[in-house]
Amino acid sequence: MAELPRTQYAVLALLSERGRMHAYEIKQVLKAVLGHSSVYAALSAVQAKGFVDAEWSLPREGSEGGGPPRKYFELTTNGREAVRRAAAAERSASSRRPRPARE
Repeated sequence: MAELPRTQYAVLALLSERGRMHAYEIKQVLKAVLGHSSVYAALSAVQAKGFVDAEWSLPREGSEGGGPPRKYFELTTNGREAVRRAAAAERSASSRRPRPARE
């Protein structure tokens, strides 16, 4: 499997940690790290790769506040595997990095 771009890994790792989230929640958590527009591009990319499922949720009629429809994302089995592999690759890469010499 090819290495995941940082933005896609961040989205998958967040979903792995927190479970099902809607797009705006994901953006709010990751915008400081990824920037405003990168979050939605990463969500589209991981959805196209089959790493997440997406489902639209309409506000319930008569619910307080109403609000717009929200698109919720959740990891698939392939997405969980992608996170596991990317994390393992990162651990492996960090263990191979030279350590600073002690004085």
